Amino acid sequence: ECFFTWSKRNNKGLLIFGNRLPDSNKVLNLALKKIIDKNIILAGKLQDFPKTEKELISNQANNYISQKSKDYGIYDNKEWYFSTDKDGERFYISYKITSNIYSRTINYLKGLFIIIITLTILLFLDLFSTINLSLKKIVRLLFLASSIIPFAAISSINLESIEAYSDLYKNELKSAMEERISKIIQDFDSYINLCSNKIANLTESENNIYNLEEIEKNISEEFVNSKFSARNSACEIIYSNYPTSSSGQEALMKSIGKQFLIRHNIERLNVKEYKGNPFSDEIVTKNDIGIIVLTNYPNKLQYFYNPSYRMLIYVKILPNQSVESALFFIFLDLLTINSEYIKSIDPRTLIFNHQQIKLAAFNPLAFKWIISPNDKNNKFLEQAKATFIKSKPTFRNIKINGENYYSFCISNSETNGICYQGYISIEKLEREIRNRKFYIGFSAIIALILFISIIYWIMTQLITPLEDLETGVKALEKQKYEVRIPVPEGNDELVHLFKEFNFMMGENYDMQLAQNVQEGLITNDFPQPKGFTIMGKSFPVNKLGGDCLSTFELQDGKILFLIGDLTGNKVGAAILVAFVRSITFNWCQTNNQNPITLCSAIDKMFRDNKMKKTFIGLICGIFNPLDNKINFVTRGHSFPLFIRKNGTCEWIGQPSLPLGIGTKKESTLLETKLLPGDRMFCFTSGLIEIKCHGGLTTGYELVKDWAVQTTDDYDNEDWLDKIKNCYDNWCYKNNAVQTDDLTLFTIISNKLEEK
Repeated sequence: ECFFTWSKRNNKGLLIFGNRLPDSNKVLNLALKKIIDKNIILAGKLQDFPKTEKELISNQANNYISQKSKDYGIYDNKEWYFSTDKDGERFYISYKITSNIYSRTINYLKGLFIIIITLTILLFLDLFSTINLSLKKIVRLLFLASSIIPFAAISSINLESIEAYSDLYKNELKSAMEERISKIIQDFDSYINLCSNKIANLTESENNIYNLEEIEKNISEEFVNSKFSARNSACEIIYSNYPTSSSGQEALMKSIGKQFLIRHNIERLNVKEYKGNPFSDEIVTKNDIGIIVLTNYPNKLQYFYNPSYRMLIYVKILPNQSVESALFFIFLDLLTINSEYIKSIDPRTLIFNHQQIKLAAFNPLAFKWIISPNDKNNKFLEQAKATFIKSKPTFRNIKINGENYYSFCISNSETNGICYQGYISIEKLEREIRNRKFYIGFSAIIALILFISIIYWIMTQLITPLEDLETGVKALEKQKYEVRIPVPEGNDELVHLFKEFNFMMGENYDMQLAQNVQEGLITNDFPQPKGFTIMGKSFPVNKLGGDCLSTFELQDGKILFLIGDLTGNKVGAAILVAFVRSITFNWCQTNNQNPITLCSAIDKMFRDNKMKKTFIGLICGIFNPLDNKINFVTRGHSFPLFIRKNGTCEWIGQPSLPLGIGTKKESTLLETKLLPGDRMFCFTSGLIEIKCHGGLTTGYELVKDWAVQTTDDYDNEDWLDKIKNCYDNWCYKNNAVQTDDLTLFTIISNKLEEK
């Protein structure tokens, strides 16, 4: 896209020529590719019209942070930093949110402090009445509250004091460096006045007789890289120590000299005919480039604005008695003057806290150090460049060869952006911080050892006798009822407590055995014939339930299902469920497999055993997946709900008494079909026999609404869970609780309709 050529200069610089400037956005992209910091998420330049998501979020972050009058902040869970250069372009960079180990430690200690305080207050307010706390935990809590609270507070204060000390030192150093370097910039004008006085003395002559060679020699010895020329009353060069300038520059110098004579010694201008360039005369008088101001102050060093850089100019107007010379033009190199000025600074003025602030200066336009730092580290260069581009002071932490420095840099616009940089080692600060960290760590270890020793003594004296009881309580919580705790010797309250605890564990163990038996009798894996979904779930109100849920796959491919609701929900009910399942299993081995015969066998079992007030309501059916037929019997049970593909619903059943009660009567066989998209929903009385305190109950219509509203052709596996959620939500809203066992069962036809 472009080419460059260069040529070496005598003062070791380079002249670089190019046919065009490279695209700034491409240069930026090349620079961004060199970034290797893994914590950086986004970086770039803000666009007026964002096109990508990255550009959009960077503009949003800029707007959000700019509203707080800041250039950095948190947005979208990222750290954002913004900076504007001299041309008004705004750049950004965002990082992952990070924190150092000390800030995290302080936050953890503060959190621990708050938790301990809260727990202690709650304990003394007796708000732990509903929380299972052991005596050992209470003793430990009281000790923790009395020991960790001051420990956490002291540790947090000490760690924060390190941060505060570091910040205070940093702020004091920044202020001191800013004050001293700003004063250096301010004193530069005084140094220029001093140089101006030296030039005045060097250009003086007795009896108005000027030896031009001697004056040029004295100025060159005093000021390196200076340029001296003498001009006559026509502003023409009569003596010079530098090659002739271009015609344009020479015309400009003549015009400047003419204006000096017009304003301060016009008589000399009439001595010899002036042959200048009217165009350059016009430029000077119109002050388009600010030159006319120079003519206000003859015999004084002033800044001279060149299109490419700035220099210092001294114009001396000679008296009329001088023979030929009318004007002396003396140009001083600004960079050389800066270098000599910095060398002349008294180091004692750059002392902070008994440490020497070292000084450097960088010329960004020539891109070279006027006074380089002791170690030409790229980080110093990067800071100087950033200071020049932003035109704002910068303060940074720079690490060189394992040693840390604080560096402050200011760009002086009066000297073409030359950056003055002061840097100082912070080894003293780091040593102080290391010592403080050591003392804090050492104190923490001593406190920890003391804390552990006291805890051990309390454990042996107070807590050990209660550990067996705590072990038993944990076993009770985990329902490990086979665990027994050793009973201490004696006859005190603790002995009685341990005996009663072991007795309770024995009772719970028997109950757990019965529960395990019953859980084994409830079907969890249901047959899934092709084109159908069969599911069932049981939710007992207590650990032992009285509902029965069984399915068996018969030899001819048909499926038997039985949903029953027994009276009671304790150990007796669990045993009866086992009996019902046993009868059902034996019935499956017979040839006469009909729901009526199975109901008769179950009814006979209840009546033969003469168990008063014990009966069962059930739905017993046989489903044939081949022809979609369901033959079923309802005895003293809620009718099954059939939800058709077209959205209609119907309750199908035969009113009758439960099995095992009343006059013995043969069951009635019902038959229906599950067409594609149909579903059958069966449930025990726990779904409708619930009331809130106001007397409101669920009822069949509400159950039907739940079933229809939760129907989904593509999500049948969660259907029963959705119905249960409706039930739970109703209980929650109406302040009701489940009072009876709840069992749900469904057969869903997933077949496609035949064309």
